[in-house]
Amino acid sequence: KPVLSNVSKNKDVKAIKKEYGYRNGDKYLAEYHNNSLVQQIILVEQAETANSIGKLFLLTKNQNGDWQEILQCKAYLGKNGIDKMREGDARTPTGDYGMLMAFGAKEDPGSLIPYTKLTDTMYLCGDKEYYNQFIDVSKLNHRCSGNSEHLIRYIPTYNYALIFDYNKENVYGKGSAIFLHCFGNYSYTLGCVSVAEENMIKILRTTDINSRICIFPYR
Repeated sequence: KPVLSNVSKNKDVKAIKKEYGYRNGDKYLAEYHNNSLVQQIILVEQAETANSIGKLFLLTKNQNGDWQEILQCKAYLGKNGIDKMREGDARTPTGDYGMLMAFGAKEDPGSLIPYTKLTDTMYLCGDKEYYNQFIDVSKLNHRCSGNSEHLIRYIPTYNYALIFDYNKENVYGKGSAIFLHCFGNYSYTLGCVSVAEENMIKILRTTDINSRICIFPYR
């Protein structure tokens, strides 16, 4: 079971300082420390010895403007690890990304990011015309092929999910349907990041549209 962060007695609940202690994640915390728009960061660190397993850290800025960890939990990554290059490589993208939207099969849990409840006509399209776009086919003259994800079919994976802006230019073949979502039936994903549903709810209730998700290797 994923657990909340255990802050040491010495640190109490003080903000994490200059030496953040997140290895490759420190550069992102430093980059956004003085950015007033970015109040939350999700760090996703690949495990040192397991390609498809990682750890997620959710940090927010406290009243002094310093980063404070409020969640730490297990995460699953792509079956073949990270460093995504193309569609179908079963890798999670590495890097720094912004948020686009939240969605899910369940009712809005109080998401700070605009939330869409799934219907039977919603897809993440894998076709060239609408590649890597969240679409409602009832509003478009388009029938999604088998390369697309009929989102309502992926339960409990998409009970709650966040779309972040990997391949925001929608370059065909670069990769599509990359989300942060709930655990499914396997201890890996096909390119997304997944966490336990209870942690997904906490993330939705904490992160706003200006937050960042940063994915990186242990070393």
